[in-house]
Amino acid sequence: MVEREWLKEVKAIRCGEEGMGALTREQFEEELDKSFSRFFTILNTHEALRQFVSMKHDEFYKVAVDQARAAIDKILEQYGDIRSAKLEELLPLFVPVCVDEFPAQRNRLWLIGSVSAFEVCLKHNIEAVLRHKPELIDEKFIKDKAPHHKQLKALDKLFQKLDFLENKLAITFHEKDFAREQLVEIHFRRNMFVHHDGLVTDRYVKRVKNTQYKEGDVLDDSNEYCEKSGRCLAQAAVHLHMALLKKFSKG
Repeated sequence: MVEREWLKEVKAIRCGEEGMGALTREQFEEELDKSFSRFFTILNTHEALRQFVSMKHDEFYKVAVDQARAAIDKILEQYGDIRSAKLEELLPLFVPVCVDEFPAQRNRLWLIGSVSAFEVCLKHNIEAVLRHKPELIDEKFIKDKAPHHKQLKALDKLFQKLDFLENKLAITFHEKDFAREQLVEIHFRRNMFVHHDGLVTDRYVKRVKNTQYKEGDVLDDSNEYCEKSGRCLAQAAVHLHMALLKKFSKG
């Protein structure tokens, strides 16, 4: 498996390879700003889509019908065994599902996209930190010849990224509005929607502290939950951005 480019770069910097240097303060700040901006762009895009689907049902229906017609046209064109089928006979199989299900799923789709964007933001921030301060990586890690997926296993999950930020950088998430427990809960709720259609599993119950849900329950995906989660993710991203700038930027 090919190593991720940023990890190879960090290793090269850490090992003092000729021509390889750590990110300057200005470059580091630029990387943080790009990651911060990208996250809020995606978060706002998902929220705009969620609101659009809520308020513009007629417009959404028209788009859904147009997309379904185009898809069926392509199917009829490519597969001879159903060329005799009529477009209008196939439309009812596609459109109602799309139109009826998507508004009902809009909050789940919002959560899936927004949490993914937050995880990417965390990943990019950690990459920038390690490229700026490669000495934060243990020498044992650098010399390890194991495949990169084993080396990076400790940074794969959201809660593991939070562990890194807390243990290596002393950046904690203890504020009431974006506590670590809230971020972890949002992460696992996203996973339940992605993999289990919102049904609570034993993993959710074990990972989420003080949950009132039991295995087999269906998780809440209300507007209220999404709005609260959106504020939590946004404030956590702002907190992380400011904390990293304060810690590593001397200007």
